[in-house]
Amino acid sequence: MGNTVVVCEFDYSREAIANRAGFNSKDPYAGYDDSLIESQWLSSGVRRENIIRLPDIMRVGDLIVSLNCIVENGASLEDCDRIMESYGQEGFKREIVLNALKPLADSLKVVEQEGDLADL
Repeated sequence: MGNTVVVCEFDYSREAIANRAGFNSKDPYAGYDDSLIESQWLSSGVRRENIIRLPDIMRVGDLIVSLNCIVENGASLEDCDRIMESYGQEGFKREIVLNALKPLADSLKVVEQEGDLADL
C-alpha cells in the first residue's frame, strides 16, 4: 500500500449527506451533482482539461477508443474522427466525442518550432 495515491475522498454516509447544504431527503444522491464533484476534483489538483464532459453517455465506447488513441499513440482529433468513421459511426455522434475531447487534445499538442533551442 506504499504506492497508494489518494486523489479525492468522498463520504457517502447518510450523516454526511444529510449535513450537506441543499440535501434533499427524497433524493439522497442529489448532493453529489456534477458541479460538486468537478469542484472537488479541481481543488485536489486535477486539471480542467483532464475532466471530460460527455453529454451523451451512449458515446462512452467511442470516447474510450479515442482517448486511448490520443494518450497512448499521440493521435490527433482528426485521426480519431477517421477511426470512428472507419467503423461506421455517424458524423453527429463523432462530433459529440470530438468536442468532449478537444480541451484534452489541445492541452497535449506539441508546438513545433524550428531553430536553435537557445533562441527559444
